[in-house]
Amino acid sequence: MMKRFIGMSVITIGVGLAMLLGCGEKADQATQAMKKGVKEATEAAKQMGSAAKENVESAAVATKESVESATVAAKEKMDAYLGDMKGQLDTLDQQYEDLSGKVGVLGDAAKEKFQDQLAAFSEKKEAAAVKMEEMKGLSGDAWESAKQELDQMMTDLTQSYENIKKGFIGG
Repeated sequence: MMKRFIGMSVITIGVGLAMLLGCGEKADQATQAMKKGVKEATEAAKQMGSAAKENVESAAVATKESVESATVAAKEKMDAYLGDMKGQLDTLDQQYEDLSGKVGVLGDAAKEKFQDQLAAFSEKKEAAAVKMEEMKGLSGDAWESAKQELDQMMTDLTQSYENIKKGFIGG
């Protein structure tokens, strides 16, 4: 749009000068003045184009850097979450081992029931560990969906452990 305006201005100036100066030597001067005006207008347009191009390139670089920064921040947040969940699983695993060590004090029927519940607990714990591993390759909506699933699995797992503990060890 700006180039078209500059071009039209140069043409108008050139035609006006040609009409004012008439023919002969004055026409040559007008032609030279018009050429000079066209050259200046062309250079100005190039500079404007160059500046616009630089602005677009600068904006593209800034956008790319922002996207990369957001990606790194999201990855760090995901890694921190998975680290927290791993810590919770490790804690539950230790508590599971502690409960398993107390099985000897139970009678045969209670011991069998306790072993069955501990086996179910162990399966849930393993499913949570698998879900965490799957989440390492996810992002966006898939990550959020898997995170909700893992949160629910961890809640169920913690509740399951507490129920086993209360039922057999007395809390």
